[in-house]
Amino acid sequence: MASITRRALLRSGLLAGVAALAGCRGSETPSAVTTPTPTPTTTPLPSVFEDIGTEGNALVVRLVDDHTVSRLNLIAPDGTLFGSATIPTGATTARIEILDIEWGLASYDHYEPGQYTLVTVPESDADPVSVPVDLVPELRILDISQYRDGEWTADLAQIVVRIENVGTGPTWVSDFTYQDAPNWTVNNDYLRGPGLPSFAEPSNLDDILLPPGGQQTYVEGIGPLLFTSNDWDSCDIERDMTVIVGTAVGEPLEQTVRIKAGGEQTSVGLVNDFVCSRVAISPQPENAETGL
Repeated sequence: MASITRRALLRSGLLAGVAALAGCRGSETPSAVTTPTPTPTTTPLPSVFEDIGTEGNALVVRLVDDHTVSRLNLIAPDGTLFGSATIPTGATTARIEILDIEWGLASYDHYEPGQYTLVTVPESDADPVSVPVDLVPELRILDISQYRDGEWTADLAQIVVRIENVGTGPTWVSDFTYQDAPNWTVNNDYLRGPGLPSFAEPSNLDDILLPPGGQQTYVEGIGPLLFTSNDWDSCDIERDMTVIVGTAVGEPLEQTVRIKAGGEQTSVGLVNDFVCSRVAISPQPENAETGL
């Protein structure tokens, strides 16, 4: 489980303006109960909370054993009720879904990044307890390299992009586009699309979701490193291209890299198309801060 970091923690006390929301009791069904990994912190949570973190597509909250909480409400940065979870008698763990991908409907829901407030609804007339929770993903490109694990020679035209989430909320990467790639058919201006993931790898939701502190590698299945003999006559090639990484929320990531092709030249696809067995990819100096 990825847990909310120190930035997301944690001051006790009541939050003005949300007490009424804390008392809302809707008709949602009880949330599934899981056991998240406890998170050690130097800043204590209010005594009713054992741990707050994220797991998959949900905020996971663990309460102390002797709590009197009947419900948890998650208040959005704009003060509206974002989500809630009923706490069954005797349960100490609850999940509040904060994002979702619906493949069949080609749609998705993603929380708006910002500081949320988790508010308890007690069983008795006791006062509610609130705690701020930061849900702000922050993605960083760590590495871009030639894809070498494909089943076919043509797969050498693809790239692998490794991305890290250094923020405090889960999210996902949606797609790639390129500028000045050798394969001119993949060069397009970035247009904010529906935000749905479209990759050859990974292909399942558990791996596509990028938790806080997590890393993942992505292969899109479209080959920017496909060369044509109309432009090059060998694998002695050096040029720059820009990789643009689409994200579910926020601005896309951009990284300009220098590609140096070498090794064996192999014809693939159409008569004039070929791949190179070795393509080194390195960042341009002005992009060194991305971590590449």
